[in-house]
Amino acid sequence: MKQLDQIRLNNLIAQARKSERKRAHDCFHPDPGDPVQRMLIALEPDTCISPHRHPGKGRWEMLTLLSGRLALLLFDDNGQLIQRVELSDAGTRVVEFDGAQWHTLVALESETLMLEVKRGPHTPLGNDDFASWAPREQNADAAKMRERFRVARIGERFA
Repeated sequence: MKQLDQIRLNNLIAQARKSERKRAHDCFHPDPGDPVQRMLIALEPDTCISPHRHPGKGRWEMLTLLSGRLALLLFDDNGQLIQRVELSDAGTRVVEFDGAQWHTLVALESETLMLEVKRGPHTPLGNDDFASWAPREQNADAAKMRERFRVARIGERFA
């Protein structure tokens, strides 16, 4: 049996804070080939998640906020923001969306924790699965893009 307790969450938060990428994950699924991927993810506000998609039919994702606050941004193929959902204790706690849609996440508070569940098996993203209209997380402009995402409004274009 796998359990989620405060010690495990605190360890994940500490890992995210120390990580160069300012995020960390803890898998509940046994291996990348599992048909249902289940991950605890800790995010700090300085993390950059490049807009991406998971190609293939039926590639859904479900996010459950455990603590903190984050924004899920969905884009069209041209980099226009078509939906923004903020997850928080006082509002939306769970979202499910089409993983083939261009998307990114922005941590709006420190110690943000979520549970991500998605269809497996895990397949690494290829270059075409990252949005050409946004910088990759290693790029010097990624932090500027993340700051724009923090306050982005529907209809705004990022191309």
